Amino acid sequence: LTEFLSALQGTGKNIAMPSLPLKNIGIAAAVLIAVLGISMAATNGSLDDVWQALKPVDKALIAEQKADIAKLQGEIKNYQKRLEKGQRNLNAEARDAQRNNSNELKNLQYWQRLSDDYLFDGNELTDLEGELSKGENLLRQDTELTIQQAGQVLTQVRDGYKALWAQFNAAEHLLAAEQGNNKSRKKWRLYKTKHKLTENKDAKQAQLEEEQAVDFQRDADFVNSKRQWLLATKDWQQAYVTAENLLVAKQDATQARNKWNKRKKVYALENPSQVALAVQNENMAKAQQEEGDFIAAIANWQAAETQWKAAYQAVGSEVARIDKKRAADKAAIENTARAAKAAQAAKAAKAAQAAKIARYIGKLVSIPAGSFSMGSSNGSKYEKPVHRVSISSFKISPKEVTFAQWDACVTAGGCSYRPADQGWGRGSRPVINVSYNDITQQFIPWLNKITKSQGNKRFRLPSEAEWEYAARSGSTTSYSWGQNINCSKARYGFDSDECGRQQGTDPVKSFKANNFGLYDMHGNVSEWTQDCWNNNYNGASTISDGRALLGGDCAKRVLRGGSWYSRPSDLRSANRSWNSLSKRYNSYGFRLVQGY
Repeated sequence: LTEFLSALQGTGKNIAMPSLPLKNIGIAAAVLIAVLGISMAATNGSLDDVWQALKPVDKALIAEQKADIAKLQGEIKNYQKRLEKGQRNLNAEARDAQRNNSNELKNLQYWQRLSDDYLFDGNELTDLEGELSKGENLLRQDTELTIQQAGQVLTQVRDGYKALWAQFNAAEHLLAAEQGNNKSRKKWRLYKTKHKLTENKDAKQAQLEEEQAVDFQRDADFVNSKRQWLLATKDWQQAYVTAENLLVAKQDATQARNKWNKRKKVYALENPSQVALAVQNENMAKAQQEEGDFIAAIANWQAAETQWKAAYQAVGSEVARIDKKRAADKAAIENTARAAKAAQAAKAAKAAQAAKIARYIGKLVSIPAGSFSMGSSNGSKYEKPVHRVSISSFKISPKEVTFAQWDACVTAGGCSYRPADQGWGRGSRPVINVSYNDITQQFIPWLNKITKSQGNKRFRLPSEAEWEYAARSGSTTSYSWGQNINCSKARYGFDSDECGRQQGTDPVKSFKANNFGLYDMHGNVSEWTQDCWNNNYNGASTISDGRALLGGDCAKRVLRGGSWYSRPSDLRSANRSWNSLSKRYNSYGFRLVQGY
């Protein structure tokens, strides 16, 4: 009863009910007045408000509503801060971009102008602030009804700020979306002009979406404007792709038609039924293409291609019959020419063999017979004692064996091992990463086999004496050209700054040849020889005819000439080094001699 009387004392929306001093009147009178008030409220269409005023207050519900409103207020403040910070950051970024002449300036200024003109300087923010004030006023009245009304107002305010934030973010990408669309449109139109195409359905749809994007932007609906720009971009791209597919389908049909026409001409054939269908499909495709219906045109070009191919296959048995007859007619001529062709083939095979030999061997240099003092009294202990050696005439390759020559062995199946080139290149560079075993067990046997070399025509590695004699080429100095060396004479010195620390070989014949016409006897790659390793020439002095010394440590073989990695002193004519039979290094290579 107390709550009921209290409700009668309150005021509801649009209720003209006086405040009741219930203390000195009876309950019946109060009820009568309330009934009269309810009747008046019903007459004014505000009965719900009266019942709302009369019903008991639900404190738990009000507390829940206030909690929801507090959450709404927090969200509103969050969006307000986001917008304020977003505008502040945008202005700062625009200033920085202008000061630094940044590529982003145009986009930032465009975003700034849209945001200022349509969002921050427009009426929507002012209206939202007014609605926010209205909601807060309702909230201060602190009745169940006004709290509920405040919640509705603040929800709309929250949604309004949220929408503004979305528009602000969409505005950032609007220029890029429009520019992307323009780029795709330009690409389509250039392609269209180049191939003399009509505007297809995708392009027409893209134009409509562009217009909608402009309209949305004019209405400050940047979210939908961006979406329409992106849709337009996609349709321009689809227009281009569809056009490409159209031209491919047309080209395929044209090729199938040309193939059929060629067969028809060669065999003097009549048109099968499929030809009429193919022509019909092509005519339909052309008409649909002119109308811009590229999808339908593609289908008809593909159908035409299928019919042209079917026509080609339909005359297969007739073509086979004609071929058989023609083959029989030519049989007599072919029999007559067979002997001549066989002779010609034999001649060609002989020429090919000669060309093969020239390719794999090249031209060898003949080294004249002579004698020289082998070793050096000024060098290491390995180069002593100096002893006199007589050399018979022999032939030697003027250059180191190249990757091209080794790769030919691999291609022909003579060599199973394909050495790495370290990324420096193959072709005319000296082959590297080859061991003594690789050379003597794969390359040389293969070369002797394909060139049919026997006796004193067989290829082999040079002996140490042959190599030094050839390297000196009549000189008695440290190098074939004299006592001193520089980077214009040979490739060497990776471990010093003298030649720029080049890591790797040079192509063969990069430097001047010696007096015998031999290249790279000093540097580029260290070259394997036949000889077994001995720490000095004590045993070699008994071999005065230049043959290889095959006594000593034959698990190791001698290397000569120094390499791209070596010091200058290692390139001397007398210098000697060694390594095991199976060792492969990127500084090891070889050249060949022809002789006993």
